Parts: sequence; C-alpha cells; structure tokens
Amino acid sequence: MAESTGKDGQGLVPVDDEPLGLPDMYGNDRIFVSIHLAGSGDATMANLLAALEETGHPVLRISMPGAIDLGAECFRWELATAAAGAIMCINPFDEPNVAESKQNTHDLLSAWQREGATSEERPTLEADGVAIYVDARQLEAWRQKAGSVRAFLLTLVGQMKAPDYLALLPYFQRTPARHAALQSLRDALRNRLKVATTLGYGPRYLHSTGQLHKGGPNTGVFIIFTADAPEDIPIPGQTYRFATLQCAQALGDFLALGHKQRRVIRIHLGSDIAGGLKRIAESRIGPDVKGSILPLEGMGLGEGPLASTAVVS
Repeated sequence: MAESTGKDGQGLVPVDDEPLGLPDMYGNDRIFVSIHLAGSGDATMANLLAALEETGHPVLRISMPGAIDLGAECFRWELATAAAGAIMCINPFDEPNVAESKQNTHDLLSAWQREGATSEERPTLEADGVAIYVDARQLEAWRQKAGSVRAFLLTLVGQMKAPDYLALLPYFQRTPARHAALQSLRDALRNRLKVATTLGYGPRYLHSTGQLHKGGPNTGVFIIFTADAPEDIPIPGQTYRFATLQCAQALGDFLALGHKQRRVIRIHLGSDIAGGLKRIAESRIGPDVKGSILPLEGMGLGEGPLASTAVVS
C-alpha cells in the first residue's frame, strides 16, 4: 500500500503494530480495519472499535471463515491498492523515488572504496552518549535552536498534528528489549501528539514505506537510528563489509529525505544501543511534548501537509 500509492505527493500510510487506543488519542485522518477469524473475536478489541465508531472514526470489520482465507484477503488488499491508485490518478506499479536512496548508497560505497571511509558530516550535537545529525542545509538553524537531545526531539515533533505521521527507522538488529523500548517511545508520542506512528527496521523498509516517505505527501517526520555494528561480516567479492553497507544504506536514505525537504534527523547510538534508547526515553519528550516547543518556522523542515494522508491501523 505504501509503496504503490506513495508518489506524486499523495499516499496512504499503513500503520502496523500500533496498539489500539481510546478515541481521543486520534486525529481525523484514520480508518481502522479489523481482520479476524469468525468466532474468535476479542471482546476488548470489539469494545474499543465500537467506541471509535461511535465518535465518528470509520471502522471496517472483515471476518474470515477460516485461516486458509488469509490468501484471499491478501488478494483483496492487492486489488484494493491497485484500485486506489487508479482513483488517485497515479501508477500503482512503479517506485520512482526508491532509486535516489540506492544511488546515494552507491556513491557512499564508491567513496569508501576510494578513500577507505564514508563521508559523514560532523554531528550537530553530541550529548548523553548519542550523536545527532541533521541535513546540512538546515545545519545552522538547528545549532541555534536546539542545544540538547530533548530540545532536538521537541523541535522535530513539537508541532506535529494530523495528518502528520511519525516514522521511527532503526538500523540495528531487532531484539525484544529494543523493540519494546521503541514501541514505548512510539506509544507515548502517539498518545500526546494524536498522530499516526510507524516503526520500520532498515534497510528492509526502503522497498515499502521508503517510497512513501520520499514520494508521498510531506507529512512525515523521520527519526533514523544508527549504531556501531557489534561485528562486521565480509561480503564475497567486495572490498567493503556488511557494516559499511548497512551504514551507507542508512546515510543514503537520510540524504534522500533531506533532499526532499523532509523533517528528518539521525540519532547515532554508538555501541550502547540499550543505553541510548533509555536516555532518549528519559528525555521526557512524551509527557511534556506539548509544553515549551521550539518553532520550526524558517528552518526549511516542511510547512505542513501537501496532501491528505489516510491511515490504516
């Protein structure tokens, strides 16, 4: 859905694995879809969906007779996505903005092969064991307006409102503890900002939501997380190794998002991923995010949505 509709300044944002909340946690940009096996409904889920429907949120319920019908359900959504593309007057069968990140990655790897290192800007801020990078075109504005990790995050998310969506994009191995920490941050921001949130691990998101991020409406706010690789594995036939490739993919997408004038920062957690995530959580951006907010105007980081974004949860 994201890859097929996210182009020409339009797009549908699929929201996966965001726990269902109370009606007042959402803006007016969502459609909720419940897919379940017949006779296996969850009473708590049913009550939450009913409350959402009663307050005006659109709710779609799909009951499958048996597990084997999941294949038919996949086909239904493929057909629906193609039909949505026709209605939106876009080609749902291409991915025009994926190539930019690929080219950036190729250029970074070529530079590494020539020079033995990838070309990185100096971090805009180093504090609390993490380093924060922003797009070079907004460097001075960020330096003047954000002097701490918390200030950076507040600057990035503080003025979000529907139909904006927040995308957390970690480039490290998913573990239960790390995923739980990211989910906790995601839930806190969703509840306070009332915007959709997504969590996609790099580089695999590049061929799905990555197209939407760059080709869809300028309603996304992106936090890319990188970290030092605990081990580096050689790639047969290449002079660079997997850690270098992973780093180049993250930097390539970061550069592509900046080029598209998306609101994006990169947070490098170093070798202590758990500690870095904990310190970010302790910055209290969730509870106080509607407090003293640093303005985004004049920073070239987006001026609100270019098109409406529907969200499927």
